Amino acid sequence: MKAQQGDTVEINRNKNHQITFIRFKPNANRKLADGAAFLSKILKMGYFLRMAILANIIALPVSYWLMKEWLTRFAYKTELSGLIFFEVAGILFLLVIISSGYSAWRAGTMNPVDVIKIQ
Repeated sequence: MKAQQGDTVEINRNKNHQITFIRFKPNANRKLADGAAFLSKILKMGYFLRMAILANIIALPVSYWLMKEWLTRFAYKTELSGLIFFEVAGILFLLVIISSGYSAWRAGTMNPVDVIKIQ
């Protein structure tokens, strides 16, 4: 276990002054920051999921209509299933969750000191 800045370190020594036990007590502020990072991850993912839902509400009926019109021009007719559009929407939601989740995780676990050093 590695101590971080602000942690309390407890060192026990025996009668020969040798270290027998080291215990780190985590800082409560870091625990609070971890909770805030989790909340920011949820909020960021929620924002992108709402955008994906809005995009699907607009795009699914339009694409269904365009595909239906395009397929009427062929000699051999085929039925267009709505299931394929919901599969595409599911894949879109999965990609949004993975990409925004990774981005939010990276932003939440980033050390603010490193960001200041870069700037």
